[in-house]
Order: sequence, then structure tokens, then C-alpha cells
Amino acid sequence: MNQPAILTSNDYTLLETLIQCWSEPFPGATSFVRAKLRTAALIFPSDLPPNVVTLHSRVRFLPPGGGTEERTLVRRPDEHINGMTLLLETPRGLALIGAQAGQVVDVLQRDGRLDRLYVEAVPYQPVRRTSGAKLKIVC
Repeated sequence: MNQPAILTSNDYTLLETLIQCWSEPFPGATSFVRAKLRTAALIFPSDLPPNVVTLHSRVRFLPPGGGTEERTLVRRPDEHINGMTLLLETPRGLALIGAQAGQVVDVLQRDGRLDRLYVEAVPYQPVRRTSGAKLKIVC
């Protein structure tokens, strides 16, 4: 069974907006995202563990029956580079957002089958990198 996703407020809002505005990219995608949102842990970006997949994270994962793949999770098709990125609205993209390194996640395939991915690592996560800025109060 999957662990609940860990989502920043930005990623949570993005997923909410997607299911309200999209024409479903594959059967069951809306239900899959709603279930993820219903059980997700919502946290501040500054509290996000460094091993959680967020939008624009670089994630290394092991698909069933294949070798390790490493991709950057992107939102828009114009950001997509074949073999380097993974669109959020794909089955793997929706499964990986909010996952942690070491976790096995269910992937709802376009044909309705469930596959599993093992999340090996999150080598780069932009949320943690940019949320470390400290506010300096000057009196």
C-alpha cells in the first residue's frame, strides 16, 4: 500500500487546478489525483524533506522490468525534452509527485492496469534549494 503523498501548498494547488481544468489525460486520472489529494500531508516548503519529489525535481526511479531512469518532473509540454523530463500529467508523473526516495508508488496506466515504481533518489529538489533564504529584520 502506498504511503500518503507529501505535498507543498504549490503542488497541492497545482493538482487541484489540474483536475478542475483538464480534459482527463487518461481514464481514472481524476480519481487517482483526488485520492492522492485526500490523503496527502500538506507541508510548508521550508519543512519539506530533501528526498520528496516536487514539480521540477530530478527523480531517479526503477520501473517494472526495466533499468533505472532519471527524469525532471515538468508541468507544461513546452518544457518537455524527450528522455530528460517527465510530464506531470502522465501516469508516472502523477504517481511520482509527492513520493519519497525509498518508496514504492502505484502507477495507474492508461489501460487501467496498476504498475509500481520504486523511487531510488531525488538528486535535485528546487523547493528546498530556494526555501532556505532567511528574512533579515532591520530596525
